[in-house]
Amino acid sequence: MMVRHASLFSQLLAFFDRNKFKNLVVKHKTEKYSKGFKSWQHCDLSTYFYG
Repeated sequence: MMVRHASLFSQLLAFFDRNKFKNLVVKHKTEKYSKGFKSWQHCDLSTYFYG
């Protein structure tokens, strides 16, 4: 039997409500000129490297 554990990184991201995050992105038009990373991906990576 394989035991699975959530990584610390996934536990940190679990605190973010993705629906609320998406609504804020739409409200503030943060992806209007985005050509690479989407806002969630940027948040995800920022949390990983700076969290």
